[in-house]
Amino acid sequence: MSKKIKTLCCIFNYAPHYRLPIYEKIDKECNAHFYFGDRLLNGEHIEKLDYAKLNGFKQELNVRSINWGRLKIECTTGWVKLALNPKYKQYLITPNQVALNQWLFLLLCFILRKEVYVWLHGLKEYQVSAKTLCLWKFYDFFLKGSFLYGNHARNNMIRLGFDSKKLHLIYNSLNYESSRELRQVCLTNPYESYFKNNNPILVFIGRLTAVKKLYMIQQAVELLKKRGLLVNVAFVGDGPEKDILQKEISPSDSNRYWFVGSLYNEREIAPYLYYADLCISPGNVGLTGIHALSYGLPVITNDNFENQMPEFEAIESKRTGDFFREDDVCNLADKIEAWLQNNMDREIVRERCYQVIDTKYNPVYQIDMIKSILNH
Repeated sequence: MSKKIKTLCCIFNYAPHYRLPIYEKIDKECNAHFYFGDRLLNGEHIEKLDYAKLNGFKQELNVRSINWGRLKIECTTGWVKLALNPKYKQYLITPNQVALNQWLFLLLCFILRKEVYVWLHGLKEYQVSAKTLCLWKFYDFFLKGSFLYGNHARNNMIRLGFDSKKLHLIYNSLNYESSRELRQVCLTNPYESYFKNNNPILVFIGRLTAVKKLYMIQQAVELLKKRGLLVNVAFVGDGPEKDILQKEISPSDSNRYWFVGSLYNEREIAPYLYYADLCISPGNVGLTGIHALSYGLPVITNDNFENQMPEFEAIESKRTGDFFREDDVCNLADKIEAWLQNNMDREIVRERCYQVIDTKYNPVYQIDMIKSILNH
């Protein structure tokens, strides 16, 4: 019989709403207590999850930034107190190598022989400075293990000398149960009444930010128009780039763009992804890719895997999407055109997308991995 986890202490930098499904599973199956940072210091606004839905929620921790000369240090209250709490023997945390009190937390846990696991992206690049590598390895010395979102970072870390036995793949997920149920529901196609044409639908879902390079979608659409291929574009989300994108649309093309706005209800989101033809994410793809694949929607994003988010690994070229040369608008247009004109069976593609999500990118897979490692 496996060793039962007594109480898992989860200390995360923030509580974004889209993490609720996996946090609920940790809550129910790991007897977890949750502590969340109260803000994101990068200035980004992401809706928080409802703490009332987590039985193990304990407290928000105050996050602040301190400028010490040229050095910027982050500090979150409560770390030392949690390290000394006798109820906790295992911790799952968001790592922060520039938070001084987190280093003290790690040292105390090491001395007290408590187990600390981190949940992180890992090293996306193999070419790192000696200073960076030393910092990461020193941090890793205090850890029992790391849960990583993808193979790319794990392979980089193994090549750089990290212990493969401490690096555990956990992938990423969204509201899997809801999306799986909604696949079977007869949804109303929102595009038919809005666009009133039969053009293929390109969609982006997520925050409209500069890092996503959404202007490339518009530029690629213009190239496709010159080639005689008209497409419709829907942006599902909001953000600082919205006004900029809207200003770049000519009056003659305005009827082919739809700024849907932010949606948080999965039932409202589902038809925009289910009935689109392609999801386009010219910058890093992130959870946009997982959301699209969850509804059988193939994804096109850039091929610079060193700068990509780990979710790019869910995309298989010419099966569940494709990759274009980073920052090459012509190549992006080529990939879109090739996909739309290859006459691939839409239902076959849809099932391939589902298989990726059903196999690895879901909370069931994640909680099984977490329990198998913590119950060692």
